[in-house]
Amino acid sequence: MTTPDVDLFADMTSEATDSTETNTSDAATTAEMTSESSESTDGESEQTPVQTVDSVPDGAVSVTDFAKHITQYLMRQKFEAGEDMDGSEFTVPAAVYQTVKASRDRIPHVLVKGEGDSEPRAYILLDEATTWWLSRREKLATRGTGAGRASNRSAEDNLELLKGAVERDLYAADRLAMWTLKKEQTAKLIEKYKGFLKEQNVSDETISLALQEGQDNYAAEKAAKESQKAKKGDSATSDGE
Repeated sequence: MTTPDVDLFADMTSEATDSTETNTSDAATTAEMTSESSESTDGESEQTPVQTVDSVPDGAVSVTDFAKHITQYLMRQKFEAGEDMDGSEFTVPAAVYQTVKASRDRIPHVLVKGEGDSEPRAYILLDEATTWWLSRREKLATRGTGAGRASNRSAEDNLELLKGAVERDLYAADRLAMWTLKKEQTAKLIEKYKGFLKEQNVSDETISLALQEGQDNYAAEKAAKESQKAKKGDSATSDGE
């Protein structure tokens, strides 16, 4: 059930992956995976142990790449159906990794431990896992309060997204504090240099012209950057048509 790469959505998947890749690893130790695979839930029988191989088999991808694949697949489905993107199409690597470590109904995958590796890494079987993921997503969407539930994501997915949102909120607060201080410092610098110029008997008109030139330079640079962004957006749209 493979889907072709979708260039139109390639850059957009970064939101789902970039914020979690620093906190998530594709690696899974043998002890951890053995422990997880031997657990049983609600009296169900143990699952068949996950196969460990010495090289990545054809059709297998990393946890991060699978998260990007599913995100692009769901975005394409909404795009072709004329539906708006609401964020539910984004899949984070941490959510995929949770299904690797699950005690039952794990995502189809293998463990790869090459020569010299201290621990195996989980690789997702793309075709089987895509079918498995979409089926799981449909079950989650109709569980609990039914199709009208607020989120199509699992609780695990939403927990990871919550943690990511907290991190971004704290980051934004830190940046706000930094730029508030920076603004105060630059305002003082402007007054400082104006004072120097007045002491040097530079006319108010000349000082005003310098201030205006600085504003004009900034406005031109800002307009150039916005123009470049707009061109990139138009290029991405035309490539996807």
